[in-house]
Amino acid sequence: MLVLVNYYVIFTFLIISLALILSCNLHVFALSKPFKFREVEDDKGLWLGLSDGIPKKNGMQATDIESVIYYSDGKVLNATYWIKNLTELTTPRIMSSVATIVYGMLIDSDLDSSTGLEGIDHMLEVSWSNSTKSWTERISELSKTGLTNTIYTHNNYSDFYTKNGNAVHLSLNLSKISSPDRYRVFFYAYNSNKDKNSPWTVDAATWVYLPPPVYQLVSDDRTINISQHAQTRLVVNVLSNTGFKSKVDLSRVRIPGVKTEFEPTVIDMSQGNASVMTVTTNSPTEGVTTLPVKATVIFPTENLSALSLEQHNSPPYVVKYENISAIPLNLKLKFSKDPPFWQPVSEAWTGLGGLANFIYTPIAAIVVWIMSLLKYKPDHPLSQAIRRKKPKKSTDNKQGRHQGQTN
Repeated sequence: MLVLVNYYVIFTFLIISLALILSCNLHVFALSKPFKFREVEDDKGLWLGLSDGIPKKNGMQATDIESVIYYSDGKVLNATYWIKNLTELTTPRIMSSVATIVYGMLIDSDLDSSTGLEGIDHMLEVSWSNSTKSWTERISELSKTGLTNTIYTHNNYSDFYTKNGNAVHLSLNLSKISSPDRYRVFFYAYNSNKDKNSPWTVDAATWVYLPPPVYQLVSDDRTINISQHAQTRLVVNVLSNTGFKSKVDLSRVRIPGVKTEFEPTVIDMSQGNASVMTVTTNSPTEGVTTLPVKATVIFPTENLSALSLEQHNSPPYVVKYENISAIPLNLKLKFSKDPPFWQPVSEAWTGLGGLANFIYTPIAAIVVWIMSLLKYKPDHPLSQAIRRKKPKKSTDNKQGRHQGQTN
């Protein structure tokens, strides 16, 4: 009995140890989904005032984002801010008059608007401080009320931008925000002068979903057989791996001899995922061509005030999402020779013939039935009614003819 108890204890210990090892491995090797290089553009030479939300053209050149390239290996999110002029960062006269410069990311780590500040759960910033004359990298988590908690700090941060160049590099260790499967990021840069009364200016790119969502156009009919001058319709569907609020704007195809129209032109994915495409051909020749169907996915704009964490009275900003392209649908269009001009008439005549047969057949059956009553059932009420209505031969005519013969 004691031996069995010992075996039971050893077995239980092994099971618990195995569970702990597996849980640790799952935690260590949990990764976000990787994705390849993508780039989002921003307006050049335009900033927003942090105090009034009005567009400005007098911001700091070193915070004028032209575009952002971003990618991830599943462990780290890397972003390169392309900026036309960074010489201000190495100009002592300019830097001495700047209170702070910030390059940052706002991260919605769980795609849940009920957590964090306006849905924003984490923030990565690389900031310049005039008081310390140095750069600091900081990762913070945010509460719904705007409180922040620093979870990572790197003081005297350097080598993140190309001196006198055009690139600022930011990297986010995704394990510090729980390696999310899906998340969204907002790229931005801003600065303020030493004079606290002077307006702060911010340059912000658009929200991006990561990894980028996939939208694909599909149709049951991949090949369209149509004559040179004709019209046909088919249904185009949009498949997506997300449940985001979005609209899909279908583009008209412009190729010689083909005209396309969609109903609806813009698909609201919250209401459906299909559009009817009408294809009208006016081709001078026969042959085969490719008909590409393309679409742009549009996400709704939203207000965001979390950019002004240090100025809580600032107005909200209207920010956009990155528009993405759906995977196109390439249809094969086969032009056949137009039918002879009499074929439509023949088809119409055939149709009329079918209609005539449809009408004639029951009428003929009724007539045959009536004749059978007259012949085989003389006592039937219908037969008697017909005999009563049958006109009698005139007896006067018979008598006249008989008298004529006698004379």
